[in-house]
Amino acid sequence: MKFTIIYRLSLYLMLTLAVLSYSVDATGDESIAMLYPAASAFAGIVAALTVDRSPRLALSSRAGDRLGLGSIALALVEYSINPNLLLLSLAHWLFYLQIIKIFQQKSIQNDWMLMGLSTAQLLVGVVGSQSDAVGLIMSAWAATSIWVLGLFQLDREAIRRAADPAVSHVAPAFQPRTCYEKLITFRFFLAGAGIVLTTLATGGLFFWILPRRSGEPNQATTHAAATHLTGFDQTIRLGQMSEILESERIVMTVELLDEGDRPVTEIVEPYWRGITMTRYDGGSWKRHDPKANRGDFGDDQLELFEEATDGSVESLGSDHSFPSYIRQLITLEPTDNDTLFALRPIVDYAAKSHSQAIMMNGLDGTLFREGPFNTRYVYEVKSKRNNSNRQEDERYPSRRELAEMRTLNTALKDELAEIAKAIVSSIPPDHIEERARAVERYLRDSGRYFYSLKSTGGDRRIDPNLDFLINRREGHCAYFASSLALLLRSIGIHTRLVNGFKGGDWDEIGRVLYVRGKHAHSWVEALVGRGENREPIWITLDPTPASQRARTVANVGGMSEFFRPAADFLRTLWSFYIVTFDSDRQNRLIYQPLLNLWREASSGFLAIWEVLKNVSKGRFQAKDLSAFFSFRGFIVSFVVLLVLVLATTAIARLVGRLIRAVRGEEIDQSPLAKGAHFYRRMMMLLNRIGLEKPDCETPLEFARRARRSLANAGDDDEIAQIPEEIVDAYYDNRFGRRELDDAELEGLEASLSRLEAKLIETAR
Repeated sequence: MKFTIIYRLSLYLMLTLAVLSYSVDATGDESIAMLYPAASAFAGIVAALTVDRSPRLALSSRAGDRLGLGSIALALVEYSINPNLLLLSLAHWLFYLQIIKIFQQKSIQNDWMLMGLSTAQLLVGVVGSQSDAVGLIMSAWAATSIWVLGLFQLDREAIRRAADPAVSHVAPAFQPRTCYEKLITFRFFLAGAGIVLTTLATGGLFFWILPRRSGEPNQATTHAAATHLTGFDQTIRLGQMSEILESERIVMTVELLDEGDRPVTEIVEPYWRGITMTRYDGGSWKRHDPKANRGDFGDDQLELFEEATDGSVESLGSDHSFPSYIRQLITLEPTDNDTLFALRPIVDYAAKSHSQAIMMNGLDGTLFREGPFNTRYVYEVKSKRNNSNRQEDERYPSRRELAEMRTLNTALKDELAEIAKAIVSSIPPDHIEERARAVERYLRDSGRYFYSLKSTGGDRRIDPNLDFLINRREGHCAYFASSLALLLRSIGIHTRLVNGFKGGDWDEIGRVLYVRGKHAHSWVEALVGRGENREPIWITLDPTPASQRARTVANVGGMSEFFRPAADFLRTLWSFYIVTFDSDRQNRLIYQPLLNLWREASSGFLAIWEVLKNVSKGRFQAKDLSAFFSFRGFIVSFVVLLVLVLATTAIARLVGRLIRAVRGEEIDQSPLAKGAHFYRRMMMLLNRIGLEKPDCETPLEFARRARRSLANAGDDDEIAQIPEEIVDAYYDNRFGRRELDDAELEGLEASLSRLEAKLIETAR
């Protein structure tokens, strides 16, 4: 395949990818959106077979101008039909111009125009991006553009030569050696890296600064392989948690913010509450059904669900009526169940997607979502900082539900009660919370029980909780929590088991928390009383030895710990600053800091202005100097000096141009300048006959090649030697700093005149 064909097809592929970048997300607004990239690819193939092979088939400049005017009218019609699609109408206008340029005769200027149109279309796609697909297309476009720009550099000299009407009738004696003996070199990679960085910097600047639409991006449309979260099914066996506890896979990524949208970092191992389980039977816990609406209570207690229907995230950040709270921006990876996680107690919540609402179970205060579940789910939760506060809107359990929270096999209850009563024997029965915490301390702090992910053999003839308490004495968090829940039930305390996550890996660079499978955790909530308004009073109990668990969690992953910071940084950059970079995050990270900086600078300008006024009135005081040495003073001084430098530079250049316009260009008549003048004249003469010097060829190498070409054309040896004579004089003049005398200058002038006369004669 010829080089030109490869270059053209690569260029058309780059154009098609740019069109695809904004078409892939426009299918919901326009049924024929995907026809545009198909039309771009088809036009490229047709142009490669017709216009690029035979320029006489190309559109004329006049026809291109008329079609360009028609494209403006077509875009305006499209916009008038649906004014909400202004960005898409602009993209389609760029597409129309692209098609016109594809079918015009190719030139360097034409190719630059096509590349510019491609870049503009990609920026439109990035600004209006709604899914991960745009990011992948952008990456493919960037890689293709690097390849195309490399081919363009090799191709443009051939285009210039083919388009020059004054091509020589003198054929070169041999083909000049290529400037690219080895295409894949270190300089090639260095140039490619420069193009990549420039492309990403330019695209990233537009992507991050151009205003995003409210509610972007819609992550509910981003489909991926759903992960099964072990430990969050309807029925959970005690041994099942081992699988997720040994997993490094990220479950969710969390940004923690305070009331002023500042990152919160002081929380130590937060509890990410997931599901509750109340029914126990032979080593298995059954999850409380979030959609169950049962009970023997009045109508005033039947409101089990609280639904966030508006999906407005901004309302969370603007409401300051709550006491001190923590705002959680959570990106949950695709899972196969409806569980959502958050800090307790929850004050407010909202989904980033309008199509998938969040609901709260009125019995246990857990959050869940509607399907489908094979999507990345982005939501926000606002929680009170004090986790001892009660959960609002959580109702007191019915008699049937209370009975379920104490249900226990009679034989197992007797054996567990014997252990529990020995622990709380000194605590009165009506001190429910104190008794519950005593049993918690016994499992956690007595030193008799150990945290481990290993599954050791035990006595299968007895209940696994009893086996853990009297035989094995080691296990993971599910064994500790389950045993505590049943021990408390055996002495009459209502309990429920909670599965969720505890802690996470803090990424200092991205300022986010990565919650992985290994952070899965079980703990217990015990009902210890009833409030003034009949609200339940629950306390959180965690019997798992914290230090032992922390060491085990830290060891999960082995050597991957070395690479994790870099991987987490790339993930943060991609997930939070590209895929889910919405208007809220843009305002918080870019616009708000710039606004604060402007306010600081404005107050600094005012302070310094007051100082200057005092000086002018003779009322200057030493304390006024503080205005110059504050942060605001630094910003103001920097801005003032920058403006002065730019203004001075601009004025100097303007004055210089005006002087040159009045006086005209000065011609240097020195002997050194005349040497360069003869060299330039020789180059112009040789260019007229098609002999051009590529950048990789030295002047002497070019002169020797010109000598052989002139000799092959039948010129005498004296004429053929003239290029080398001129270059030798040029070298002496420029690098030797030797001034040419009048005789030498006259000789060079005569030689060039003979060369010019000979070339004119040959051309005839």
